[in-house]
Amino acid sequence: MLESHDPKKQLENILHGEHGIEGIAVHDKEGCCLIKVCKPACPEHTTGVKYLSAFTVLSDQAAKMNLGKNKKIFNFYGKHQIVQFRLDPLILTVVASASANTGYIAGLDVTLEPLLQKLQPLVRPH
Repeated sequence: MLESHDPKKQLENILHGEHGIEGIAVHDKEGCCLIKVCKPACPEHTTGVKYLSAFTVLSDQAAKMNLGKNKKIFNFYGKHQIVQFRLDPLILTVVASASANTGYIAGLDVTLEPLLQKLQPLVRPH
């Protein structure tokens, strides 16, 4: 991946790689996007506020059932896989084709850690 100081450019470099990723959103727990990059194939509603904020609700409900605080949720929606990462106070959502390498996607939180650390001060902790 090409190194860039522009957060949006960093996400676009990943988006346009050969990994099957169709959309990436960095947002807060309420679904308010800080950065979003998408290809035309990315279902629009998967990066909308209602969908993005659902991760927080699901994560909190899992914790109430004594399942612990989850860090990642993997799911399939039609012909897409969606991986969401809880990186308090941020949430990273990655939308990819169903055939994309899930292992690669699962490691994006580590790859994007420096970028996410720069964005954390923009979100008020809850």
